Amino acid sequence: LASAGGRLIMPKTKGGDWTVAAAIAGDYIREGHIEIVGAGPGDPDLVSVRGRRMLERADLILYAGSLVPRSVTDCAKPGATVRSSASLALEEQIAIMKEYYDRGKFVVRLHTGDPCLYGAIQEQMNHFDRHGMRYHITPGISAFQAAAAELRSQFTIPRKTQTIILTRGEGRTPMPDTEKLHLLARSRSTMCIYLSADIVENVQEELLREYPADTPV
Repeated sequence: LASAGGRLIMPKTKGGDWTVAAAIAGDYIREGHIEIVGAGPGDPDLVSVRGRRMLERADLILYAGSLVPRSVTDCAKPGATVRSSASLALEEQIAIMKEYYDRGKFVVRLHTGDPCLYGAIQEQMNHFDRHGMRYHITPGISAFQAAAAELRSQFTIPRKTQTIILTRGEGRTPMPDTEKLHLLARSRSTMCIYLSADIVENVQEELLREYPADTPV
């Protein structure tokens, strides 16, 4: 028997001229894994090839139901658990993922757009790091990229602008003093403004302090 240090699942039994036991080879013990996947702007066709592969493999897909359409998860394998996190507190989300992780399952945490831009993954990653849990990030197409494609627009134009600023207006989340919109606007770069639909008039007022009134929007 060559178990490579794996867990014994049937104790050693001896007969007259034989001995038998069973163990799981160490190389074949399945470890849990969490893949944080960017769903892109909402169209299932815009999920990356790797992202779709992760979704097809997952035993649990926990998706941000308030932002990610359920249709993005339609490629889940039969028997996979697909659940929205819209009504769950962070602690509940982590508990569900940990339950599957501890059973050696493959977990996908599905976030809108690119999870590293205005996502809510840092607290989750802090927990994973504290508890030595294996995870990886699969990036997604962000809203500014999808918007450029939909508008048939190029955000960097030779001799006009070579810089893109990704930012947000100041709402419930305070902005650092050095990142106020009117200060960023001084460069007159291409600016992509997230999470600001409810404060659009305030955003416009700040931008007009530096941008000409005929600036394309």
